[in-house]
Amino acid sequence: MSIFRRFIDLNVKLSRLCNLRNLGEYVTHVEYLRLAALLFSAPDVKRVMDVAAGANWQFPYAYQDAYGLELSGMDIDADAVNANTSLDFRYTGDACCSSRIGVGNYDLLTCYSGIEHFPDVQSFLENAFASLRPGGALIAQFPSPLAPFAILNRLLPQRFKKNVLSSLFRSKADELGHPIHYDKCRFSEFKAAAERAGFHVEYGLRWYMSSGYFTWLFPLFMLSQLVDIIRLILGTKDMASYNLFVLRRPGDHFLIKWSWHSDF
Repeated sequence: MSIFRRFIDLNVKLSRLCNLRNLGEYVTHVEYLRLAALLFSAPDVKRVMDVAAGANWQFPYAYQDAYGLELSGMDIDADAVNANTSLDFRYTGDACCSSRIGVGNYDLLTCYSGIEHFPDVQSFLENAFASLRPGGALIAQFPSPLAPFAILNRLLPQRFKKNVLSSLFRSKADELGHPIHYDKCRFSEFKAAAERAGFHVEYGLRWYMSSGYFTWLFPLFMLSQLVDIIRLILGTKDMASYNLFVLRRPGDHFLIKWSWHSDF
């Protein structure tokens, strides 16, 4: 093992020892999985489109049979979406301008950590609205541009980021190295854009802890965690690191009863 790799491993161990486990980083990630599974179980949800699908679906394959889902996926990366064996139908295209999403074709759209990659989120939301049947829903989880890792991501040159990610996060280098725009990714910006597109915002959740990317350098991890705690105490919505939204096209297509508490 190289000296560099030993140095990284030591810093990761120290960071994990000092991680505030009672303030989990992945609150919006876990809530996305929970709410999406709830939406899959709605009797009228059959046709699902996973936007920015990548090479892997975020859920167990058994969900498709258990809930009777017809699963489509779209991604701008043809190699990734074609390698996604969980999909029944695969499409390559830009979600901001592609007609592949269709008109009135879907009951549910899912988008996990994809919004931040879209250069024109308003156009995406308008396309998403048109693609849903009345009463259909979009669930999306994505980081905010004010997360410490997001700020660093925008400051560093793309080639440099790819090289660093290849060294530090070898298993996720391709996934994390895609260009990121953070267009309308603040809580209030996305909410306003969704409402302009015609959506009713059913649910919104934000979370502030986001220091996992910095475990490789202990002092940087501790500084980032301190910034996270300050933002958490202040509680300003647009300062969140991660956002989660459930949007609904007005209509009575769903039989599911909405009962969760909205974090507005």
